[in-house]
Amino acid sequence: MTTGAAWDLSDPEKPTADFRASAERDLPFNWADWLADIGSTAAGHEVSAAEPLSCTAGTRVDGVVTSRVKVTGAFVPGTKYPITCRISAADGQKDSQTLWLRVLEH
Repeated sequence: MTTGAAWDLSDPEKPTADFRASAERDLPFNWADWLADIGSTAAGHEVSAAEPLSCTAGTRVDGVVTSRVKVTGAFVPGTKYPITCRISAADGQKDSQTLWLRVLEH
């Protein structure tokens, strides 16, 4: 999934971090363990974000997809918005991970 002290993992199905509206940050999606478990390699990925967030498709290195995220529209302070990374393995298996960013004013 993701790494670092910023993430609240008390609900493993909804990892959440605070995100300042003025920030522009790279977020990692770690697929290395999943790829090792299925004995395959990554063949492709797609990253999408709910408005007001936007993201680039990112880079993929050693099973970690990194996507740059920023706020590009109107938001409700304190609201959690999802970012989802979908990955395709070389053997045809697919999976997705969703991270949540709580957007703050400052």
